[in-house]
Amino acid sequence: MPRQKTVWCETLGDYLVYDTAQEEADHEKDCPTCREAMRAWRKSEYQMVRDHYGFELRPEPPVEPEIPAWHGPIRVKRPVRTAIWWEQKGPPGFSDEFEEINLQGGTVISGEELLHRLLGEPDPAAVGIVRFLNVADLNSLKYTCRSFNRALTGDGVWAWILTKLTFGNEYNGDADAFNGIRRLTNRLPIWDTPSVQGILTRWDIADILVNVNLDATGVDASCIDLLLNQLNSVKRISVRYCIHFKLGEFLAVLENYASLGEEEAKRLQKVFIDYWGVSEIYTVVGTMVLDQALISEAAYVATKIRYIAQLIDSNVFLCYRNHYEEGLWSSDKAKFRQENGDDALFSTFYPSEIVSMRCGICNKFFERRWCLRCLKANTCTFCGEYHCLTCDPNSYSKSTSGE
Repeated sequence: MPRQKTVWCETLGDYLVYDTAQEEADHEKDCPTCREAMRAWRKSEYQMVRDHYGFELRPEPPVEPEIPAWHGPIRVKRPVRTAIWWEQKGPPGFSDEFEEINLQGGTVISGEELLHRLLGEPDPAAVGIVRFLNVADLNSLKYTCRSFNRALTGDGVWAWILTKLTFGNEYNGDADAFNGIRRLTNRLPIWDTPSVQGILTRWDIADILVNVNLDATGVDASCIDLLLNQLNSVKRISVRYCIHFKLGEFLAVLENYASLGEEEAKRLQKVFIDYWGVSEIYTVVGTMVLDQALISEAAYVATKIRYIAQLIDSNVFLCYRNHYEEGLWSSDKAKFRQENGDDALFSTFYPSEIVSMRCGICNKFFERRWCLRCLKANTCTFCGEYHCLTCDPNSYSKSTSGE
């Protein structure tokens, strides 16, 4: 009587009893789970036999086509595949993964130790090498060995390299992480949210990218939610001058992400998001210099910026100074007084950013949070120079008084 065989099937969730090997083979054809399990079992058995007898796969030499010497159509010889033979392993030697390098005839340093020394600190030589790397290079470097993986993770010795990479629509090789990868995407002239999602899905960059630069692209506010959820190491996101970016949608994305939990809310406060110059801010900033801004537009933008500033760290603020009636339409002011009374006071705070100003007298640099109106009032109309309070207190008092 033939010997029966009992096997557990994951697909059917039951034990199967086979009387013959043909029944087992027929079931493997119809059941992919059993087929994969038997394939893995056979592979492990074959590997056990090779390890026991010390056999290793002998590499096959490449086939070179024979090109005839005479002039005429080139006839390429068809490659001939030889049988795979197994040969016995020799004595274990040194690994050729990292080539040994002799520096100035001194001690021999392995390639791994040389890279750790060379890229350990952001000195000029290391920065010059990193500017030619892209995300694909860092992926290859990270998964070369455990030592390189630790160096490129968290607070490793190569963590500074990650801060030199950006992602987006920049065309300078020293600041573009996708300098080589963009060729695979036909050099998209403008990035939108689906194209960014495609890149994030295709490349293993969740733990690599720290800076995300999407200035002057076609992304919208949903891209911020995509980056926050998929990039674990992101510290800075720039979406300056994005034409499809809306402040209301951006505020909704931040509030939804902060409501996920306390950990997400704390992480959101540490991410620097620069959204200066988006379409709504650009409209108010551009019109207020020409004395034709609207109260409703300025109030809407100021309210959104005020709430957004409570969630993230950014370079976009509201000006310290209340400009009252400066830069507003006369008809708009008359309508406001008609609705709120003649004694109603205007509260007009314009968007501003931190600008670095150099005094033309003492040559010292000062950081000022100014809108374009304050910047225009504190610089000379003819030469464009800025004088600090210590060097020229008179001009400073005039600028703050509105004269």
